[in-house]
Amino acid sequence: MKHALCKVYEKDKQAFFSTLEEALRKEKKTFVITANAEIFTYSKTNPTLYDMLTSDDITVIADGISVVKACGMIGREVEKITGVETVSYLLEKANELHKSIFLLGCRPEVVALFREKLACDYPNIVIKDLVNGYIEHKDDVFRRHVAEGADLVFTALGVPNQELLIHKYFGEAKKGIFIGIGGSIDVISGAKKRAPKFFQKHNIEWLYRIMKEPNRIRRFYQNNIKFIRDIRKLKR
Repeated sequence: MKHALCKVYEKDKQAFFSTLEEALRKEKKTFVITANAEIFTYSKTNPTLYDMLTSDDITVIADGISVVKACGMIGREVEKITGVETVSYLLEKANELHKSIFLLGCRPEVVALFREKLACDYPNIVIKDLVNGYIEHKDDVFRRHVAEGADLVFTALGVPNQELLIHKYFGEAKKGIFIGIGGSIDVISGAKKRAPKFFQKHNIEWLYRIMKEPNRIRRFYQNNIKFIRDIRKLKR
């Protein structure tokens, strides 16, 4: 069985963004997974997730330096493309093209900040709905909005719940760029600060997050260190 890393997007960031713009303009249904080490770890015990990561119909980008390094270890050169960069680019293009958005996820206060951000910086985007991630009946809400056909469909429910929810109803969609975006909205809305440029440049944003939130260290170890160990075993 091939490793899910074999499907990580190999072209550069600009090529990826050009593909997204074309999909947005032509209303081509698209599913993007912003993959970090955590999602690959989950895929070892979740066949549905593994099938998603290896599907020809889903684009998997390397959202983390550990994924970039792991791909390099098996002879694949990929570029890190973060969820924050991807979402920011899509918002710019959606504003330019007067497209619509639906979001399910985040805390209520983050959703409120994001709504203000859209109104201020992206006034041409049509807001179908922005729904926090603490509601009941998430499936019903998500499925209804998929049927209504927003151009951008974001889920921010954490890995892998956000990806699995999209996968469940993606086949019913007629259009839309679907992405599980994790904490990207927290950063874009201003609820959290992204790591300073120094940390971004040296690919140590993970260190900044641990410094700000020390309780992340166990999660980081479980998902990143073990992930790299698994790839080393695979390589041998």
